[in-house]
Amino acid sequence: MPWIHLSTTRALTEQAKAELADEIGHLVEIIAGKFHQKTMIRIDDACQIYRGGELAPCAFMETRIMIPNDWDQQVEYVDQLYDLFERKLDLDRNQVYFNMVEGPSWGSRGSLHRTGG
Repeated sequence: MPWIHLSTTRALTEQAKAELADEIGHLVEIIAGKFHQKTMIRIDDACQIYRGGELAPCAFMETRIMIPNDWDQQVEYVDQLYDLFERKLDLDRNQVYFNMVEGPSWGSRGSLHRTGG
């Protein structure tokens, strides 16, 4: 179950957030073993994000996954996200940042699980 958290300076309607979340959820399926239906997505819009001490139009997105995945799949995923954010958020690639986090453990179904265990 991937956890995705997007923060952007762009203000979005609830419909725009839902559409963006749906498209992100479908893109996560580029990563083997990840599914749209199991992906949790939080979108924080109209954030005040500073770069160099000044407010800047930008976005930051973190994707957390438990099981390490193929590097090339992660690259394709992020490349597709850049295209999506250019279209939906009107942000240039140099205004968008991503972080892929692979955790060794994950709590779900009432228990804590380890990668490979």
